[in-house]
Amino acid sequence: MEQDAFTLLQTLTESTQKLSDELKTKLPEINYKSLSGFRNILVNNCLGLDLPHIWVVIENQLPPLRKVSKNYFKNIVNNHVYKFQSYPINGYHFA
Repeated sequence: MEQDAFTLLQTLTESTQKLSDELKTKLPEINYKSLSGFRNILVNNCLGLDLPHIWVVIENQLPPLRKVSKNYFKNIVNNHVYKFQSYPINGYHFA
């Protein structure tokens, strides 16, 4: 479980480094520099992070990030920027 937390946070922080500058300007509430720095700390483990330290980050930093991201995507859907189609998979329809 501990390694899963490290891996998921590493993936999240690496993904934010790949976002376009255009998208980053649309979400100025997110501190991309801090996310990038935290990614480097995770990968190099230069601070000797363990699960209690990671859990503090998960509980304190991820909820605001989730809220901003969720609102952004909700706004996209509400403004019909993208049209979604239903795709049947094994009898279920995903939109």
